[in-house]
Amino acid sequence: MGAFRRAPLHVTFGPDDADGTLEGFEARMRRPTVAMARRAAKLQALIGDRPDGGEPGDEELDEMIGMLSRHLISWNWADPAGETDEIAPTTPEGLESLDLDVLMLLTDKWMGDAAPDPDLGKDSATGARFPVELPTTVPSLENLASLSRPSST
Repeated sequence: MGAFRRAPLHVTFGPDDADGTLEGFEARMRRPTVAMARRAAKLQALIGDRPDGGEPGDEELDEMIGMLSRHLISWNWADPAGETDEIAPTTPEGLESLDLDVLMLLTDKWMGDAAPDPDLGKDSATGARFPVELPTTVPSLENLASLSRPSST
């Protein structure tokens, strides 16, 4: 039996995200594990709702940025200063170029609002793509039962 690996996620931002200011922003990311999703949710709560009303701590932000950078495959985030059209690196330093609200939105989408990568299979030698389209109709139980009955002829 061969190894199985799920497709990366394709995280996209549309006109409804951040009042449309992020429309066109895309990222390909490895899927989070359950443990990572739990930790990210705790970090988001700590970063977003500080009990003391203060700024998020460096430790929480560093952990969140590290977690995202290990799972970020590619993105189209450009130099936020607008000085070049160069894509920011998919490193912790690149993620630090994001505004905090964009970092949190990216994390939200990574955790549950993303779709399988549409480019999956494009580089396949066979051209096979996954996930495959499943049939839209399912045989009825009556039809299935008739298949298992011996023929009376």
